[in-house]
Amino acid sequence: MGAPEPMIVHINSDADLDDLLARLPEYTDRRVTLAVADDSNVLTTAAELSRVLSAARQEHVTLALSTRDPLRQE
Repeated sequence: MGAPEPMIVHINSDADLDDLLARLPEYTDRRVTLAVADDSNVLTTAAELSRVLSAARQEHVTLALSTRDPLRQE
C-alpha cells in the first residue's frame, strides 16, 4: 500500500472554505493543495490563513497553497 494521492481542493468562496474546514477530518494524514482563484476574496488575511492552518494541524493534514496572487504567496 503506497502513500495516498495528494488532494486538490478549489477554494473560491467562504462556503468552499467552510466546507473544507468541515471535511478536514476526512483528509487526516494527507497532503491537500488549496487552489485559490486569483480574483477570490478568500484567504486574503492572516487571520483566515491562521484559522485554516490551525484546523489542519489538529487533523494532521499538510496544506499547500496554489495561487498566482503574490499577496497569498507570501
